[in-house]
Amino acid sequence: MLTYSKYLELNLYQSDGFQCLINEKCKRVKKMRRLGLYLIYDKEGIIDRYIPYLLHSIRLQLSYLIVILNGDPAKEECRKLDGIADEIFIRDNAGYDAGGFKDVFVKYLERDRLFSFDEVILFNDSFFGPFFDFSAVFEKMSEKETDFWSLTKDNGSVDRPASIQSYFLVIRKNLLHSDTFQKYWEELPYFDDFYDVVTEYEAKFAKYFEDRGYKWDSYICMDKYDCECARKYSFSSYHNVQYELMREQKYPVLKRKLFALESDKGDYGLNRKTQENFLQALKYIKTSTSYDMSMIWENILRTYNLRDIQDNCCFHYVLNERADEHPRYRLLTFVWLDSSDFEYIDRVKIISEISDFIIFAASAGEARKLKEIFCGYNCNVVIEKKGLKEIFKYKDEIRRYDFFCVIPYYDLTPDEMTPYTVEASKKWGDWTNTIENIGYVNAVIHLFESQKNIGLAVVPQAIHAHYFRRIGTGWENEYPQVHQLAEKLKIEKYIALEKEPADWSCAFWCRSVLFDSDADDTVFCEYKDEIIAMILPYFAQSMGFYTGIIESMTYSGMHLSLQNICLRGLIQSYSETSMFRSYTDLRYEREINQKNKKALDKFIKEHKDIYIYGAGVIAKKVAANMEHYKGFIVTDGQKKQDELFGKPVMFLSETSIKGEDGIIVAMDRKHKKEVMPALIEKGLFKQLLQIEG
Repeated sequence: MLTYSKYLELNLYQSDGFQCLINEKCKRVKKMRRLGLYLIYDKEGIIDRYIPYLLHSIRLQLSYLIVILNGDPAKEECRKLDGIADEIFIRDNAGYDAGGFKDVFVKYLERDRLFSFDEVILFNDSFFGPFFDFSAVFEKMSEKETDFWSLTKDNGSVDRPASIQSYFLVIRKNLLHSDTFQKYWEELPYFDDFYDVVTEYEAKFAKYFEDRGYKWDSYICMDKYDCECARKYSFSSYHNVQYELMREQKYPVLKRKLFALESDKGDYGLNRKTQENFLQALKYIKTSTSYDMSMIWENILRTYNLRDIQDNCCFHYVLNERADEHPRYRLLTFVWLDSSDFEYIDRVKIISEISDFIIFAASAGEARKLKEIFCGYNCNVVIEKKGLKEIFKYKDEIRRYDFFCVIPYYDLTPDEMTPYTVEASKKWGDWTNTIENIGYVNAVIHLFESQKNIGLAVVPQAIHAHYFRRIGTGWENEYPQVHQLAEKLKIEKYIALEKEPADWSCAFWCRSVLFDSDADDTVFCEYKDEIIAMILPYFAQSMGFYTGIIESMTYSGMHLSLQNICLRGLIQSYSETSMFRSYTDLRYEREINQKNKKALDKFIKEHKDIYIYGAGVIAKKVAANMEHYKGFIVTDGQKKQDELFGKPVMFLSETSIKGEDGIIVAMDRKHKKEVMPALIEKGLFKQLLQIEG
């Protein structure tokens, strides 16, 4: 925790156990007395550049700014807010954002002081921007007669009311000065679970005050995304149509979590859309605004898992040959070659016009032959063992170049299980996607030139033979060694066992600057190629770079056709036993089925008669996988049909559950929270099985 002596020069004082840093430099007076409450939480206590930029931009709209720091930031981080914040309020991260705002209104900011303001903005560090001036937002909203408003809202659904999205919320005088507002914060609990913050605070905030006569609205007009019928789904515009919001309505921000969403989530994943809106939004920010994109990558690459970033940003580049002259960059390529590799020898000779080569030979005899073959070319032939770890011996050499390429050794010897063609195809693909020809290499370098934050460009995973399985089996028992190597490199925070590994390959292009680090390169020597290749994307991430996939037009057409063949076969296989409509449905169904099956089998054996509580999608999926059950139960007063799948649908009050019977609670988390008290009250707690859904 902070101490007075540590922050003496920042004029620290303590009030009711809370620590405040007062900055006397910012004293701005506006016609509209508007208070800003900005909340920051970073588990490392770091304040990245996008935050001061955002606060500086919005200060013109504020009379006074209080920054709430959840956690324990270092003194030098607080200094980044000097000249911007009027006060800094430091607290533990109890209750997340809602808890921080609660403490300000209930414990820190006296009501007389609050009453001196006409409006208050509650906003947080969950978004980048602004990409457009905030003044246009406030000017537009000044024309609306509301008591509070947000930038965006969720339109709600048949079972969920419309709600504000709380990352940017403006409270006006009529509500701000009311006893209702004060009572709300006094009674709001400190939430321990982020899910509860969303469902109990954000989702219910607007309804709470609406029921008490207050009006609300959002800056973004949602008419285009609404429908007259009763929707069975909710729709969040900032999750789904970021680019449209920017282009059509001058939406000034971009949420950080869009870089790390899970694509199989129904509310914002492949069940609804592809990634075109998000990618267009990033392009729009880069090409049509003055916002410094490096501020985004600085934060995203420090705080999010690389696998999630890659999945959302689609760092997959199909490169066309470029006929323009080769740039001024110096290139180096490492390859393992045999003197009998005639096709690849010819390619090396051509590419040596624009890249120097270090060619690894397996023996002295091979080295002599290769030296004769490459006499007069920009090629240095040396004898080295097979393996990526040999590359690190040439760190000083690499530093003389701007970019370097690595193409590993391929053992084409057939065995009892693997024909020659398996590795031959892999070798052809990797060579084609790294140094197909001069035009393609030019395209690779142009990619590095235009995308300043790409540090490593790997070739795509092969999908033939045993390589097919590798795509979806994650770390494949390699995680312990990868984590061990990460610890030695002091980058273990970037990897996670529960996440799929980032895109990797033993064949790649790389910025030479990655080898300017102070890391001990000898640590690589005890690891096999796959471990080194797996760690390199995270090593690049630790230096502020992401990893992308590159492939040539030649390879891409074939690769896409083969992917479609595989996908078509899988869909045909699964459709025989499942009624899924989308990838999301299939993934969800299989994961839940696998998770629930063991518990369900045990539960059925232990109970005589089985009832399913619920009659929605989850309940139907459970019923479809059961042979014997008595029927369905729904909460009293709900609309229900008489039968479902030939089984009766009963109200809870109509049932007579015996001690040997069991109830499978098959519904989503929200509805479970609503029905569980009634089931517990009836003494049924020990007879329940909660199915995940």
